[in-house]
Amino acid sequence: MASGVLPHVETIRQKDNGSVVLDVLVVGFTPDQEVEISGYITQTNGTYASFNIKKKVPHPDSKEATEPPTIPVEVPAIELDQGEEYVTVVTRVAEVWPTVLEQENSGISAEDRAKGVKAVWRAKYPPGGGSGSPQGQSGTGSTTTEPQPGLA
Repeated sequence: MASGVLPHVETIRQKDNGSVVLDVLVVGFTPDQEVEISGYITQTNGTYASFNIKKKVPHPDSKEATEPPTIPVEVPAIELDQGEEYVTVVTRVAEVWPTVLEQENSGISAEDRAKGVKAVWRAKYPPGGGSGSPQGQSGTGSTTTEPQPGLA
């Protein structure tokens, strides 16, 4: 993380049309990496609006770049009470891992059919990549993950 700065919403601005723009600091991500920003805005009077978008982290050389990196998130019109002193914004910023799955041509196993499964799609990884390799990235071989207690 950049110099001890934690991710948070730096500023919100309500426009004349009622929409709200959040300036979300996104530290710890690679420039041009796609991230998902989701969360909600609320006030004690019951005002509530949720949001969920995907955007790329600005590249340091781009005109949108700030330090630390900030992504503007526009939320459709909501009625914020300007008489209230506080607005609470809860955000989550996460990596986006799109995966293309291909339909199984080999058919469905008898066991799956017995469980009511009628179709199966499976991720196809590049040569050398294991099941832990994100789509489109080459791996260095298969990966092994130790089971975690309580997870089966």
